[in-house]
Amino acid sequence: MTDDAIVGNFMEAAAGGIDTTSGSVCFVSYFMAQYPEVKKRVFEEIDSKFTRDQKLTFEDLNKLPYCEAVIRETSRFFPTVDLNYRMNTKEEILNGYVIPAETQIYIHHYGMNMHEAHWSNPEIFNPDRFLNDREKSMNFQFGGGIRMCPGRNLAMMELKAFMVLMYRKYDIELVDKNAPLKTHYSIIRHCDELKVRIKPRVF
Repeated sequence: MTDDAIVGNFMEAAAGGIDTTSGSVCFVSYFMAQYPEVKKRVFEEIDSKFTRDQKLTFEDLNKLPYCEAVIRETSRFFPTVDLNYRMNTKEEILNGYVIPAETQIYIHHYGMNMHEAHWSNPEIFNPDRFLNDREKSMNFQFGGGIRMCPGRNLAMMELKAFMVLMYRKYDIELVDKNAPLKTHYSIIRHCDELKVRIKPRVF
C-alpha cells in the first residue's frame, strides 16, 4: 500500500467516526431525557460500576449491558446511516424474483428497524429488547458481513464512555419535552438542534 493510500484510509476512518458518533450522543441524550425510567436504570448501572472519579478501562466499559442496550435501541430509532448499499456477485432468486449478478441493492435500515416481523412493538422505545438474544441478533447498527463498519467497537466504547463520564455526575434535561427533535439526513443522520439543561446530579 502506498503512503497516499495509507493516509487516505486513515483520514477516511477518522472523518467517518466524528459526525456519526457525535450525532449518536445527541440522540442518546434525547431518549434518556424523554424516558426517566430508562435514565434511572442507566444511573443505577453506572453507579454500581464506577465511583465519581474512577478512571475508565475497556474492561469496565464492557460491563455495561444496559447502557449498551440504550445505545442500540437509540440507533434502531435513529440509524446513523439510513441506507446501506451492496452488490451481489452472482444471480440470486429471492421470493421468486430473479436478481441478476452485479445488481446494486439498497438496504433501508429504518424500514428494517420498524418492521413488526423482526421486532415486538417496534414503535415503543424499549432498550430491554437488546437484552433478549433473538432481537439483539437483529441489530444492524453497524451493517453486516465482511464489510461491517470497521470502527464499530471504537464507536460503542466512545458512546459508553460518554454515558459514564456525563451521567455519573450530571443529569441532562430537555428544555421543552414536547419540542420535536430536529434532524436532517445527508449520507448520515445529523442532530440539528437539541436544547437541554445540564445540572449536577443529586445524591
